[in-house]
Amino acid sequence: MSDPHWTGYVGMLTGIAGIGLALFNNWRVNKIKSLDLRIELKKLVLNIKSNLAQLEELLELANRSRTNMTAARSRTSSGDMIEWKDEYQKALSVKDTLLRNAPDTTNNYLNLSPSELESKLIEFYDYSGKINVLCDKYKQEIKKDEADGYQLKEDLRVSRQLKS
Repeated sequence: MSDPHWTGYVGMLTGIAGIGLALFNNWRVNKIKSLDLRIELKKLVLNIKSNLAQLEELLELANRSRTNMTAARSRTSSGDMIEWKDEYQKALSVKDTLLRNAPDTTNNYLNLSPSELESKLIEFYDYSGKINVLCDKYKQEIKKDEADGYQLKEDLRVSRQLKS
C-alpha cells in the first residue's frame, strides 16, 4: 500500500458495498410488504365471501320472520307489509349486485405492486362495509320481530288470563 490515498479507495468500496446492501434490503422489504398485503387481501376476500353467505341467510330469515309476524297480527295486506316487500326486493337486488361484483377467491394477486395491492385492499374494505351495513340492518329487523313476537305472546297470555 504505497499509494497515500488507499483510505479513499477503501471508503469508496465500502460506499459501493453499502449501496448494494441497501438496494438488496429495499428489494427484500418490498417483497415482504407485498406478501403481507396479499395475505391481508386474501383474508379480506374470504371474509367477504363469508359475509355474503351470511347476508343471503339473513335476508331469507328476516323476510320469513316479518311475514310470520304480520300474519300473526292479521296484517298481511297492511302498508307496513307492502313497504317491507318493496324494501326486501331492493335488498335482494343489492345483494345480487354485490354477489356479481364479489372479488374472486381464486386470485392470488401476485402480479400487483404494493401500491396496487393497497388500492385493492381499500376497495375491498369499502365493499365489505356495504355488506356489513346490510347484515346489521337485517339483524336489527330480526331482533325487532323477535321482540314483537314476545310482546304478542304476552298479549295473548294476558288476554287468556282475563277470559278465565
